[in-house]
Amino acid sequence: MTRRQLGTATAVSDPLTPQERRVLEFARTWAPFGEPPDGEIFVEFGVDPTRFYRDLMRILSTHCPSCLLAPAERAQVLQLANNHT
Repeated sequence: MTRRQLGTATAVSDPLTPQERRVLEFARTWAPFGEPPDGEIFVEFGVDPTRFYRDLMRILSTHCPSCLLAPAERAQVLQLANNHT
């Protein structure tokens, strides 16, 4: 099974910054398994979980559905974010 890359199926300019894309990809990867450990969030992004989930909610509310997540993936990521806000 190949891993789906965000944003590869469009020729439209990317509405996400590289950092926003990293946050979204990280959340998408972890969502099926539950939340990432707090230490993983800090190591990857240098922020505490509160900041990470606040940023994730902002990305989801500002850029999605243009973030190119499949509906099931978006639902998983949104549930992950909602569990922390």
